[in-house]
Amino acid sequence: MNQPFSRRKFVALSSAAAVTAALGSGCTLQKTEEEVKTEEPKTSVVRFACGQWNCTGTCGQNVYVKDGSITKVEPADMGDDYYQRNICLKGITYAMQQVTSADRIKYPMRRVGERGAGDWERISWDEAMTEIVDKFNKVKEEYGPKSVAGVQMTGNLSIIAYNAPQRMMNLVGGTWISFIGLMSDGAQAYGFMIPLGTSDVANGWDDMLDGSNFLITVGQNIPAVKNGYMRYVLDAQERGMYYAAFDPRFSRGVSKADEWVLVRPGTDPALLLGMMQHIIANNWHDEKYLKAYTNAPFLIRSDSGMMLKQTDLGNTGEAYVVLNATGDATAEPSADVDCTLYGEYTATIDGAQVKCSTAWKLFVDSLNSTYTPEQAADITEISADKIKDLADRYANKGPSTIRVGQGSTRYYNGHLSPLNAVVLALICGNIGTKHAGVSWESGSFDIFGGNLPTGWDEWIKVNTKVEIPDQIPGDVGFEAIRTGNPYPIKALWISQYGIGSQAPETENLFESTLSKLDFIVVSDTLMNYGAKFADIVLPVVSYYECPTGDMVCGYDAHKLLQRSQQVIPPLWEAKSDWDIGRAFADKLGLLDLWDKYGSTVEENMEWSLANNTAPEIQATDWTEWREKGVSRLNMKQPWVALEDKNFPTSTGRAHIYFEEFVEFDQQLPCHSEPIESNRTELAQKYPLTFMTAHPYFSTHGQNVTLPWIREFVPEPTLDMNPIDASARGLKDGDMVRVFNDRGSFKVKLYVNEGIKPGCLNNYQGWWPEHYAEGHHGNVTHYKVNPMQASFYESNWAACDNLVEVEKA
Repeated sequence: MNQPFSRRKFVALSSAAAVTAALGSGCTLQKTEEEVKTEEPKTSVVRFACGQWNCTGTCGQNVYVKDGSITKVEPADMGDDYYQRNICLKGITYAMQQVTSADRIKYPMRRVGERGAGDWERISWDEAMTEIVDKFNKVKEEYGPKSVAGVQMTGNLSIIAYNAPQRMMNLVGGTWISFIGLMSDGAQAYGFMIPLGTSDVANGWDDMLDGSNFLITVGQNIPAVKNGYMRYVLDAQERGMYYAAFDPRFSRGVSKADEWVLVRPGTDPALLLGMMQHIIANNWHDEKYLKAYTNAPFLIRSDSGMMLKQTDLGNTGEAYVVLNATGDATAEPSADVDCTLYGEYTATIDGAQVKCSTAWKLFVDSLNSTYTPEQAADITEISADKIKDLADRYANKGPSTIRVGQGSTRYYNGHLSPLNAVVLALICGNIGTKHAGVSWESGSFDIFGGNLPTGWDEWIKVNTKVEIPDQIPGDVGFEAIRTGNPYPIKALWISQYGIGSQAPETENLFESTLSKLDFIVVSDTLMNYGAKFADIVLPVVSYYECPTGDMVCGYDAHKLLQRSQQVIPPLWEAKSDWDIGRAFADKLGLLDLWDKYGSTVEENMEWSLANNTAPEIQATDWTEWREKGVSRLNMKQPWVALEDKNFPTSTGRAHIYFEEFVEFDQQLPCHSEPIESNRTELAQKYPLTFMTAHPYFSTHGQNVTLPWIREFVPEPTLDMNPIDASARGLKDGDMVRVFNDRGSFKVKLYVNEGIKPGCLNNYQGWWPEHYAEGHHGNVTHYKVNPMQASFYESNWAACDNLVEVEKA
């Protein structure tokens, strides 16, 4: 009987066949003496960790070097049978073309013309550092130390390099501007942290591969942003897993799904709520799990919206109160105390009668009154029958797993998509459960970065003689530059941040914000649009040039820690982020502080490994890591996040009720229309929803200038449905103007049916010079969400924009 081949086996056999063919028949050819004499210089091979530039794949590479130049890259062994070799065009082009790109910043330079004009003079590193320190000191003397600030993004996620800029600000006691909201990813983290107390929640890909029967992706385009790991989805589908993709675009991920759920942008939360209502109405929820591991049975006070405590009743102890099976108030349930999920109780508090309801009752009543499948259908433009079918499949055809992407969270209330996905999983007992869970970025990055004795604070805050404030939110930092509130910021060091293509309100940012600064420093690898507005520009090495290397962690992609080794010497006069910080410290006279844990990256890596208290780190074979460049963290495989059900929340349980957000009327899972919804009054003037999806051809703006990428994607384009194009008399290939009250840009139109009518998409990452005019960031906004700001900081709603389009 013939045995069928799996896709994985086919790929493996195909690779083996290719190797056999390349080796020929096995004959050995003896080189002549003359051939040996004329042999070209020897090629060396260095194992390297790709994706330090905010690509979550962090794939291993074997990099071939001859005469100090990279000649070839190929996928490297990941040191583990499960994690297969991966490589992609982004990684190949970075190694082969970006390292020697014409856009590289080669030398320290000083601006000699108007900001943005591109007029520079070359200076030495000593001159650059002297001027930076002098200008910083002048600003500090006039406005105070907080007036000197730093901001970075995720241009280098190697552990030492990533934290070096913040350490530099500590040396001068300056302000650190957080990028969490600025990069438009904050809402994703909030949506997990609110109900679970942590965003470190991703089950391993192997957990899905080995047993999940239903996968939902919510705004996540796996083959575009996690392309090396799409294979596990395909293999799970081959095993029989059903895959439904919630997306307003026919993305690459949708093309591989079994079902495209064409949801109205920004309404995924309502779709998930409709599924929950149908599940609970049919008693498909997991009562035992809800009672044991969530705050669903906790009583909620009607007068304050707070969870009722024993102390409210005049009793001792801080335990929360529930109803036992007979309807009497009792302490938080234990394993031997049953409790009521759906119930009410009148409590006597300070002599007054206060009505209380269980959190579950409040939640269910809210769903029944507002989010039936029929009501959710009206919001989402997905049929009620389809919502019911998805609910049935999720609750009854599992195990079921959900992966939420930033495509669903870049709205004004974007935290609601992951939050509601988590609550959907909780009501079915799917958090901390095999082959289930709700996943985002997670794994070794969080474990490594968050488990030093005091996080990374001890390493960052080496200058204990100065007062360094807690980092301030991005929107607050920009406001401080514009207006001087809450205090003036007059000097800014921008590092690892293509601010000209990756920041909100692009044109306004330069005109009303950065123009207010007395002094701007940019340290970067490429002369991007933002760098052109600097007063001093400093050249940073590519990842392949970094002396002594660095440490590179995985996200939810894998549970490995890799060693990024130097492949070639630094080109021109470029320095690493570590060495730039060291030169800065030296000019400040604070080199002893910078070298507190060693004068090299190698020594600081050793310190961080020795001082990390996480058991996953301490049990890792560091000898293997140093020798092979990769080592598995001591994490169970398959990895199931929160399997012990110990939730780091205020109650120790997962939450479906959030008392801290009563003032914002978001104490229960809910849906809120996008702030620029196509159902608002503004849509009469600007009827089209404008989105900026992650590019499949670049990691943000880091690959878009490279020739091999541009052969594949020559220029930015605007996706528009034929219905919308016809209504405006537009055709494929037209140059169009996209505009609203905030600004405009011009771009070539791509008419296709792969996007929902009423919606537009322009892949983010393109620089302003790539457009016929303007930049897509001109039509975006950074409106502060008070609820998010109360939790951490407001998130840039990059996809929550209304525009109109006309022929240019």
